[in-house]
Amino acid sequence: MQTTVQPDAMQELQQRLAYAEHLKQIINQIHSAKDLDHILVDLKDEILGLFDAERLTLYAVDAERKEIYSKFLDINEVKEIRVPISEQSIAGFVAKYRRPINIGDAYNRVELNAISPALIFDSSWDKKSGFRTKQILTHPIVAENKYLVGVIQLVNKKSGGRFTKKDEESVVEITKTLGIAFYIQFKLARKTPTKFDYLVANSRITQAELDAAIAEARKGQVDVETLLVDKYKLPKADIGKSLGQFYKCPFIEYDGRTVIDPDLLKTLNMDYLKKNFWLPLKRDKDGIQVLIDDPNNLDRLPDIKRIFPGRNIQFAVGLRRDIL
Repeated sequence: MQTTVQPDAMQELQQRLAYAEHLKQIINQIHSAKDLDHILVDLKDEILGLFDAERLTLYAVDAERKEIYSKFLDINEVKEIRVPISEQSIAGFVAKYRRPINIGDAYNRVELNAISPALIFDSSWDKKSGFRTKQILTHPIVAENKYLVGVIQLVNKKSGGRFTKKDEESVVEITKTLGIAFYIQFKLARKTPTKFDYLVANSRITQAELDAAIAEARKGQVDVETLLVDKYKLPKADIGKSLGQFYKCPFIEYDGRTVIDPDLLKTLNMDYLKKNFWLPLKRDKDGIQVLIDDPNNLDRLPDIKRIFPGRNIQFAVGLRRDIL
């Protein structure tokens, strides 16, 4: 006896298969993300496509500051929002208690009180943007069943009404992948210092501003250090201290009174030096001091040693604009 598949059942099956394929693609993208910002900024809309929701926000945890933060692209600039891990917001509440919340009306005080009398919906963004928040589904992102690494929040169910049990199950499914990815990225970030760590740690610039400068430098024909000086008005001395700490060598700033040993330049092509951002400064009994923008760049080291065979090379770090 032949079984006839009803049109509704066939449509539901096709939707499930399409969802499963979409989910698989996004999981692969999440696991191949080069850093946490790539997930927070670039993959957010891809993840939103899995859900029947108007908006989605991904938060990562900043354990030291007891905050969760998210990043978003505003025109060509990456901006950051931070929320305390507290009851002063729904996302902060979920992070604090590590429990999901499904709200039918964010402005319904009775509904919020039923969850916790201290829970507050922060409506300031609605007032600024003109957007009206109604339904909210928020879930903690946990790694290895014990480490809070983030929060995912869906806003406004497109088809109306409260987010369903199926929506909740879908969120749980994606948080498993996000939990693994966030945890790996946190571990990598802790292991990988950058040449600008001093600037952020000492509040010379915020991480969000630094991220924006790096993104702008990638798009334009300019290095990050130049942007930090020209656009963010950071003193060269501060940038130099950060570079010196990272590369573990002295920082030398341009000084018009500096006299370079002319014998060191005799066999060198100035166009080559400008293109490769290094310059021999002086020689003494200890060797030859070379000013370079990146002392860790192993591609240029063989050339320098070939030009000055048998000599000890002592690197100093400098800004590209000064070396040019």
